[in-house]
Amino acid sequence: MNTIQPVLRPAIMALMLASASAQATWTRQSPLPYPPQLNADEIAFSGSRGYIVGANNLLQETTDGGTTWHERVLSGPLYNEGLYGGVTFFGPTNGWIVGQKVSWSNACFRTVDAGATWTQMASIPDSDWAHVDFVSATHGWVGAPWVLYVTHDAGVSWSAQNFGVLDRIDSMNFFDDNVGLLSAAGAIRRTQDGGQSWTVVHNHDAFAIEWLDAQTVIASTQSFGGPDFARSTDAGLTWQTIQVPGVVLQEPVRIDATTVMSGTPDGDLYRSTDAGLTWQPAWSGGTGGTINGGSFTSPTEGFILESGNLILRTHDAGQSWAYASSGFGMEFEDVKMFDDQRGLVVGGGGTVMRTVDGGNSWTPTRPGWTLSNHSPLMDLSLVAPSFAFAAGDNGTLVKTLDGGITWQGVAAPTGYPNGGTGDYWACSFVSPTEGWMAGEYLEITHTTDGGATWQQQFVGGSSADGAYDMDFVDALHGWIVGTFDGVFATVDGGASWNFHAFPSPGPFARAVDFVNPLVGWAAGRDGWVARSTDGGLTWTQQNVPGVVPGTTNLFSIQALSVNECWAASTDNGRVFHTTNAGNTWTELTTTFHDAYDGYTGIAVTPNGDVWVAGYRGAVSRFGAPNLPFPTFCFGDGTGTQCPCGNDSATGSEAGCQSSIGSGGRLTATGHAALSADTLALHGSQMPNSSALYFQGTTQSAGGAGTVFGDGLRCASGSIVRLGAKVNALGVSGYPGVGEPTVSAKGAITAPGVRTYQVWFRNAAAYCTPSTFNLTNGVEITWGI
Repeated sequence: MNTIQPVLRPAIMALMLASASAQATWTRQSPLPYPPQLNADEIAFSGSRGYIVGANNLLQETTDGGTTWHERVLSGPLYNEGLYGGVTFFGPTNGWIVGQKVSWSNACFRTVDAGATWTQMASIPDSDWAHVDFVSATHGWVGAPWVLYVTHDAGVSWSAQNFGVLDRIDSMNFFDDNVGLLSAAGAIRRTQDGGQSWTVVHNHDAFAIEWLDAQTVIASTQSFGGPDFARSTDAGLTWQTIQVPGVVLQEPVRIDATTVMSGTPDGDLYRSTDAGLTWQPAWSGGTGGTINGGSFTSPTEGFILESGNLILRTHDAGQSWAYASSGFGMEFEDVKMFDDQRGLVVGGGGTVMRTVDGGNSWTPTRPGWTLSNHSPLMDLSLVAPSFAFAAGDNGTLVKTLDGGITWQGVAAPTGYPNGGTGDYWACSFVSPTEGWMAGEYLEITHTTDGGATWQQQFVGGSSADGAYDMDFVDALHGWIVGTFDGVFATVDGGASWNFHAFPSPGPFARAVDFVNPLVGWAAGRDGWVARSTDGGLTWTQQNVPGVVPGTTNLFSIQALSVNECWAASTDNGRVFHTTNAGNTWTELTTTFHDAYDGYTGIAVTPNGDVWVAGYRGAVSRFGAPNLPFPTFCFGDGTGTQCPCGNDSATGSEAGCQSSIGSGGRLTATGHAALSADTLALHGSQMPNSSALYFQGTTQSAGGAGTVFGDGLRCASGSIVRLGAKVNALGVSGYPGVGEPTVSAKGAITAPGVRTYQVWFRNAAAYCTPSTFNLTNGVEITWGI
């Protein structure tokens, strides 16, 4: 049982009510772009249009400068059959994409209209083209294993060149018509005659080469001693090794002649402002994904690609970075929600994803404790309002006390069969201090101090025996399922455990969830589901229609009441639901039916929203769409001027700048329906001070705002104070756990329009003698 759940009405009723304002549908939430679309390797832009290519048979395109991405089919149904390996642009209109040989021809294309249309370069012979580089709108090269071709007419015609060896080209980069560098056969080779002849200049492989100016070039290299980094200041004639203690640098990305970015195998970014001579940390996402490439579209705007389908973006020449994509392409094992807006997903590589806006965005992170082994986290347990514990392979245990913002490692039990570095696949906590954990050897351990110490309660077998899931509804009653045809149950907090068999034939169960000490469900392989009404002593198998033996494996389940239960399958995005105690089950059409959509975790919240997570980073949601609500009254000079020139950045959609150097920002998510109010207000970019969320009936000065303190008053008319908060890390929100809904607190009883804003303390007296400021405004249209 998810211990945060109150007694719930059937979730399907909430979905029906929510549909009064927005039809409930399935939406893919993470990652975007998702793995079957993309395994990001290279990125290139021409103005606001850009392309990402990678190790999948699809091409991703953006037409809004990288804010959103979609699949682009170049021409005809077969043209996305091949794997695209390289993409580049020169100037505002000319671009080239190259790829592998496919059944019909090569996958190599050119554009002369900035990507509006593409033409196949049929004159390139069939090969697995992975590299493309142009030094002008007409002169460029393409490379593949053992072959190099050059063009002087923008790719209309091509001719072969000999680079001295028959070997794979690892990387190449030309500075101009004559001088270029190429890595093959364990060495960097240099040409000064446009590729007609080549000379070995460095005896290391180079997997990325980047020219900074006519003399300075850096390369991510590989020697017998392992990865290293090389730098030349004489146009590639001689090289020196650059070392950053404890850091492996790879994939340099040029910003300008002196500024360059590089990444590490753990997904961290480093920045150099002296042409690659010294390096400083610039980003620590902690996701463990390798850096695959990048592109800067201006001196300040740039993108970095990270494995796992992550796209990072900077607006300040690489000094700071944020995710431009949602999610992470790892295997996910479990998803849980604290409430309608806040939730966590755990999975491969020790990765955790966090949402605070109902899934509109997911931020990946990796608790530092797991960096040493990158072991997967297998199970997740939440306790309201902000405690979570996750258990995984190789003794990987972590917990958070602040809803997933920060994490701390938990030492695994020692001295037991599964102790220290064993695999833990199941956990369940009833409070931030008391919980249970189980794994290999069917070993069950118990803690009463948040994992500081553990006490063994039960050992039931060999290393081949294990627990896949466990659930406690209180400090006394708990159940465990796993590699055995039944359930182990306790009624005394684990002091004793008793085995109860499933109806024959009973499979290995993978999921168990109880709603009270008596009623619960278990699920497992081949679409098997059973229900107990006596605390697990006996079980009645139930019929789930349409299951396919050997395929429809139900590895996740959530019971909401004695009558309602949800189950998700690893079989191509199938989700099942009952509201009559399992007498009948209904399959919900998810619209996602490919190998990507195998679900191993499910979470359902009181308003009826359903989240599923699983294979290759899949996270999808069933519910009424969380549509963005309009914001207004920005402190960026577009309306009323801020009181002392303290304008926020243009386009930031925030209030006037405060002492922390940015304007406070207010957004809203959820459903603004009086019958199913899940609206949530999210304040950010504020000092760590007190904040007051309030409601108005009109927009001040027609939406332009009026000067008030250090900022602008946006919401006016009849004012209602919703709630006082204290910002943490510049963030707060309303409503919190247990607080009245926005419509209830705002006394909204009929459809209509309301405006919202946050007043916050800014004691630094940053601008005027006043010591307060405000965010932008948000307008909400309430429905029935």
